[in-house]
Amino acid sequence: MTNLDDMKIRWTLGLVTVLAGWTTGIAFAESEGGIKEIPLGPRVLILQQGIWQENMTVLDAGPSLVVVDTWSSPQAAARAKVLIDQRFHKPVSHVINTHHHWDHTFGNQVFSDAVIVGHRLCMEDMKAEYATAETRAQVFDKAIAASAGPQREFIAAVKGQIAQGFRLTVPNHAVGDHEILRVGDLSIGLYHVPGLHTRSNLTIHVPDLGLLFTRREFQAGSLPVLETGVDLGKLTGSLDAVLASGQPVRAILVGHGQPVEDPDLKVPLTYLRTLADAVRTGRQEGRGLDQVKDDPRLRAIPEVVKDPRLHRANLDLVWEETSPR
Repeated sequence: MTNLDDMKIRWTLGLVTVLAGWTTGIAFAESEGGIKEIPLGPRVLILQQGIWQENMTVLDAGPSLVVVDTWSSPQAAARAKVLIDQRFHKPVSHVINTHHHWDHTFGNQVFSDAVIVGHRLCMEDMKAEYATAETRAQVFDKAIAASAGPQREFIAAVKGQIAQGFRLTVPNHAVGDHEILRVGDLSIGLYHVPGLHTRSNLTIHVPDLGLLFTRREFQAGSLPVLETGVDLGKLTGSLDAVLASGQPVRAILVGHGQPVEDPDLKVPLTYLRTLADAVRTGRQEGRGLDQVKDDPRLRAIPEVVKDPRLHRANLDLVWEETSPR
């Protein structure tokens, strides 16, 4: 299998997982401008817009607000900020970018008075990919060429929106491997988890509110979709820390689509630990990849049996990335 074939399979499997989870029983209201409001209690409001169901989440930290991700353009983010001001009547003191992609960060300039938090690689990759009008145009042109229908129209519209007046606004507070961010009465755990979508991804844990910002696949019955640069030690370590807090996770909040209610983190954690150990012991014992594939510990996991193609893609990736250099 070529790298391109592997990427296509991984992208398709990930997209199916996302689309399958976009329907839940959580109620929402739609405001003017096509913004959906999804309240999760009095202190959490998800704002959702666009064909990709982009999420911007507002956390009430007492004297101020924390916003997670800022949508795909300053124009869209400005509409959201008006609504946030109307709902909360408090300033936004902190913004957290889950990763560097434009549909999560291009609204940052609307919150430029806030502390903008992101992993240091988020800062680097935003500068590398979006620093000039020319590089931004190249990114959007490639995305337009790879899309069709309403998605293509949406990307072209965003490209037009940022053609004038756009100011690249990167995080001004860099996170390393792990940090506890204290805002008002909230303690927010930030964990660097490369290889979940991008190398700059942060998992965000808000134990006081029972929230976890991560990928949608971290729910019962699904396998995580791993990407290039994955660090299974960091990934399992972040989940261990969340579980060790003793606070139940009542919802996983994702970048696109509806929240995942009452997730069981033990299921993906068991899979990831077993996958890491199977690869490690396989290499120590001099076994090949096909022999590791038949490790009885992996074959005993129901999700592996249910989704063997995704598991094999994950295994191939982890095997390759842990190969001797």
